[in-house]
Amino acid sequence: MEQKKKSMTIKEIKKLSRQQLEANSKIAYLVVFVYFFIFFILSFIPIIGSIALFVFGGALLLGITTFFLRLAREEKLEIDYLFSGFKKLGSSFLLYFLEGLFIFLWSLITIIPSLILYFLMFGTGESIYNYEDNYIIKVFGLFVVFIILLIPAIIAAYRYSMAYYVLSDCPDIGAYGAIVESKKIMKGNKLKLFYLQISFIGWGILSYIPVLIVLLICSKVFGIHDSNNFIFKFVLGLTRIISSMFVLSYMQTAMANFYIDLKSGHEE
Repeated sequence: MEQKKKSMTIKEIKKLSRQQLEANSKIAYLVVFVYFFIFFILSFIPIIGSIALFVFGGALLLGITTFFLRLAREEKLEIDYLFSGFKKLGSSFLLYFLEGLFIFLWSLITIIPSLILYFLMFGTGESIYNYEDNYIIKVFGLFVVFIILLIPAIIAAYRYSMAYYVLSDCPDIGAYGAIVESKKIMKGNKLKLFYLQISFIGWGILSYIPVLIVLLICSKVFGIHDSNNFIFKFVLGLTRIISSMFVLSYMQTAMANFYIDLKSGHEE
């Protein structure tokens, strides 16, 4: 009887991903930069930008997923793969819509109980900020209610997290088929993915240091304090993208390897 392949540990996934990224760092950083720069620029365009993000966001997400799957499989890489999702615009858009809809519907499950709990704990809104009515306890209670509200949506997000990888691998499976397959392979693996993602927190914090430096320079040296200032927002956003290129590329490669490892386990 053939022995089932042992799944990779988080440490092994990250080690392999780091090695693969080192060999393809320039093109990986460029793809990540272009991807987030597109979203960043569209965020400055009222209404039209939001519509474009909604319509084309799925295609771009499928494209960056395809790129990093190829990187993890050590296949030929081109920046054009970032836009490969536009060849499946219909499926990628539907997946983008359905995934968001299902996560929203899961969050609705706890809205009514949470609202009831809110009013039981706080009563009318006027007393929330009354220090004589256990202000700290009430604020903590509100935080608990908020977390409770998020739990079903978070679980759903992890359940559907491999859908774009599935769609990239099997374009003919369709949006709903990709979601169903993602649910299947993520069964019993959601916590492992959570641990993988939180293992990048340190890198994420470090990536904010250049942003804080730019923020201080703009504030202290140039006297720019208005967060609505276009130049201020542009420079700060651009700094955030550049400072995050490594950690985002690293995470994307690790996520791709996580999917490949899951898939190989299910195929045996």
